[in-house]
Amino acid sequence: MRTADPKFAEILAKATELFGSRQEAEHWLERPAIGLNRHRPIDLLATPAGAELIKTFFSQIEFGVYI
Repeated sequence: MRTADPKFAEILAKATELFGSRQEAEHWLERPAIGLNRHRPIDLLATPAGAELIKTFFSQIEFGVYI
């Protein structure tokens, strides 16, 4: 995992909060996500637009829009 990247660290922290543990968050980052059009979140972090998609996805989870 690329923990030195501030964008990655922010996403990992939020994923840990949402999924309950760092282990679950890291697992989620590595697997294709249905809500992200089957892209792996870790791959989306390569671009600012991808990071924004993940943040939007997190907001949807938090507010029950996606579920």
